[in-house]
Amino acid sequence: YCLPCTKKISNCIQCESSTLKCFKCNPEYYLLNQTNCFKVCPAPSVGDKAKMVCKTKCEENQFVEEKTRICEKCSSTCKTCSGNLENQCISCNPNAFLTSFGSCICKDEYYMEIVASCASPPCSNCNRCLNGCKNCSSDSQGCCFSCIEGFFYLNFD
Repeated sequence: YCLPCTKKISNCIQCESSTLKCFKCNPEYYLLNQTNCFKVCPAPSVGDKAKMVCKTKCEENQFVEEKTRICEKCSSTCKTCSGNLENQCISCNPNAFLTSFGSCICKDEYYMEIVASCASPPCSNCNRCLNGCKNCSSDSQGCCFSCIEGFFYLNFD
């Protein structure tokens, strides 16, 4: 007679009987090493919500939510972080620097562009302002707020 996978591996819904490997756990359970299903991944492993597996570490631009042991996304301005707030950055994306408050801001002559519906990091970019512009909101004319030395500000209004 046939028995369901859960008789050998608790909360496993898809398995290979000859090797006792589990390939899929019940919803809301994480698979660890194809041998166990857990509601919360045991330390030191962390949960990947997209794949519903336990793994050794989170991806770049993610941090471990300590209570749930799930990898969560950093703020879009951070390269690495300790939490999901904009002031919990540990390191920044290229052409940005880390402030003493833990936020990432673009260097002079760059502006921050947030990438909408970002699937993989980096989710923000520091793009170059127009030539001669020190502070800007985009690379369009009329979006420059101040100029670098050797240039002067001309208001188009």
